Amino acid sequence: MEKNVQQLNGKNVKLFVNGQRVANLSKVSIQIKAKTSDITQCGEGATGTNILGYSISGTMTLNKTNSYLMTTVLKGFKDAPDDIEMMGVMTDPKTQQSERLVINGVVFTEWDFTGEAQKENTQDYPFNAYDFEPAESID
Repeated sequence: MEKNVQQLNGKNVKLFVNGQRVANLSKVSIQIKAKTSDITQCGEGATGTNILGYSISGTMTLNKTNSYLMTTVLKGFKDAPDDIEMMGVMTDPKTQQSERLVINGVVFTEWDFTGEAQKENTQDYPFNAYDFEPAESID
């Protein structure tokens, strides 16, 4: 076993929205889930799985320092949402290799105005997306 194995962590993560780095990012989660149906056949005791499609959803959490994305999100609720692309990047500082995932057709689904006394404010931006492309992987 290699001594002092470098495990990727949050400081190795960057998120870009339409090519612009999200500077206040404190957390991001992107899930791609298969939509499935069970397959059963006569004479078989096991149940198989058929993949019918997929869905993409997630949340990014920002440390609240400005009104970044507020106009984009709220405008999308009243009018047609902008064409938004996100790219998540996780880089290994030792090898400089990166894992990149690009998601397209991002639609933010919620915006809230919250604050709490004697606490630092964060803001969650839940979203759905239409398509994805794994752009780079770490060997």
